Amino acid sequence: MRIFTILFLFLSMSILAQGDAINNMNTSATYKNLRTNSSGMWVTSKPLDKTIQGTPYLFSSWEGSFLISSMEGNQYKLFNLNYNLLTKKLETVMGKDSVFQYDISKIDYVKNFNRKYKVINNELYQELILGEKISLLKGFHVAVIDGVISPLTQQYTTPNRYVQKSKYFYLKGEKFLEIKLKKKDVLSAFGDKAEQIKIYAKENKLSFGEETDVMTMFRHYNTL
Repeated sequence: MRIFTILFLFLSMSILAQGDAINNMNTSATYKNLRTNSSGMWVTSKPLDKTIQGTPYLFSSWEGSFLISSMEGNQYKLFNLNYNLLTKKLETVMGKDSVFQYDISKIDYVKNFNRKYKVINNELYQELILGEKISLLKGFHVAVIDGVISPLTQQYTTPNRYVQKSKYFYLKGEKFLEIKLKKKDVLSAFGDKAEQIKIYAKENKLSFGEETDVMTMFRHYNTL
């Protein structure tokens, strides 16, 4: 009963069938299923470094509508989830003492509202364009920017802070490569169709440095 109560408050989880129908499942059975399939583990939560402003997590809030889809096709709906950009761990937090870390190698993708994050090489990448010929993805990492120290007092006048950064990648067949949002890099992803995309971009006044414009180019390439 204690496990059921804790997990109900903690995860508020229901399991989905492979189709669209939602099959409710009691949370103690869900917990047993996670443990049986080695889908993750409980760990003691570590306090965040309060000397650094901001957060190392991908999502701005732990609360929201999340969907985890496993490699086997099982789907789990959660309302408490985040992705640690430092450790590359997908986590659900319970109070101040413990965290459930999912085995990301067994996860196919994660959805957060209308955004889909694909697991590639045990890391999460946001799917910007999913196409039969080529896909465009966005990876994330976090850096710590040093604060400013006063030369007189040797005290911080501005704190150290986490800054979330992103990189872009394309998936084409078996190739998964990073590209910069620059004309030469973007066109290199299109192979023998590069000239056609170049003309298309010029005719439609698309910028190779703008994410949404590059998405339009990738979308067009998949129609050629």
